[in-house]
Amino acid sequence: MTDVRVPERRSGAQLREAFGAWAVPVERDFQDLIFLADIGRQALGLDENMVPPAKSPQTGLGITSGDGSIDVRLDGLGGLGRMSANAGIALTCGTGLAMGADGLTVDRGAGFDFDTRSGGLMLSMIAPLSQANEVLEIVRGAGIGHHGAEPGALALLSDPQSLRVDGTGLAIICSPGGGLTVDDQGQLTIDIESLMDL
Repeated sequence: MTDVRVPERRSGAQLREAFGAWAVPVERDFQDLIFLADIGRQALGLDENMVPPAKSPQTGLGITSGDGSIDVRLDGLGGLGRMSANAGIALTCGTGLAMGADGLTVDRGAGFDFDTRSGGLMLSMIAPLSQANEVLEIVRGAGIGHHGAEPGALALLSDPQSLRVDGTGLAIICSPGGGLTVDDQGQLTIDIESLMDL
C-alpha cells in the first residue's frame, strides 16, 4: 500500500506568487495547483473528464453568482433560508417548533410541558386523565368500566334488569303493563291507563 500525500494547506496568495511574473514554479507548486483544481472539480460535481453528471448533483452546491463562486443551494420548502447576505443559513421554524439560544426546541402549547428531570416532553393532565406505568389512561369512576367485547374501549356499566346499553345508547327497560312507557319522541311517560288497571 502506498502513502497518499496530502499537501499542506497553501493559500491562494502563495500559489499566485509561485506562478507569478518571473517566478519559476517547482514540482510541488504544480502538485498543489492540481490538487486545488481537483477539489473545485469535485465541488462542482464534475467527473474525471470534467463532464457534469446527467442529473444535477445532490451535494447541495452550485454556482449561483456571476463571479463563479460556489454557494449552497437552498430549497425554500425544506425549511432552510438565508439569515442575511453572506451571514449564513437559518432554519425556518413552523408550527410547534421554536428557535432559541439552546437551538431548535418543541414549542410548548396547551397541555404540553417539559419534564425538568429528564428534559423530555410530557403531557399535563387533569382528571379524568392519568398516567400510570408510562401509559396515558382514563380514570374510571362509578359506573364506567372496560367493554368486554372490545378490549380497551370504555363502557357504561348498567343494571341489566332496568337499563340497557347498546349501539343506540342508554335506555330504560319498561316492563309491559308496569305504568311506564317511552313515547314516540323517546321521552319516558307514565301510562295512567295501565296504572288504573292495576
